[in-house]
Amino acid sequence: MKIYLTERGEIHLCGYSVETDRENNDKDIHTLFHDYFHQGKAELIEKIAQNNRAEYYGLSWYTQNHEKYRYLLGKEVAAPSEIPPGAQLKQVPKALYAVEAFEAEIDIIQAWTVFFYRDISDSGYEPNYEHGYWFEYYPNGVYGKYELWSPVVKK
Repeated sequence: MKIYLTERGEIHLCGYSVETDRENNDKDIHTLFHDYFHQGKAELIEKIAQNNRAEYYGLSWYTQNHEKYRYLLGKEVAAPSEIPPGAQLKQVPKALYAVEAFEAEIDIIQAWTVFFYRDISDSGYEPNYEHGYWFEYYPNGVYGKYELWSPVVKK
């Protein structure tokens, strides 16, 4: 277990999203990534991004209890007044986060399962479901090492 806790202020993420479920996750996310990087969407987000580094966020939130959720691939932005056509802007509230880093070779679904249901609990915390957002942070591109971030509260 490599979890650390950190306070993070409010952030704004802008990108493109897809609604999916566990059964269709891999197919839907693959299509989203393909469209983002090969259909000109990445370039549109770059125009309003906070920086031009190769860092990305994968933001998730439930849309139907714990059955369906949206996944947004995007970048951190200053709250812009205009966003690209079809994009979404999400305001992620400040929170105390549990964070764990993973090598690129680690399956992300497996990583989320262990992180969310074992490692956070073992650290004396539990996910803050009222917050409503969880995210992946890719500091050096979406095919490299990544971090999982979950808002937490003390048990």
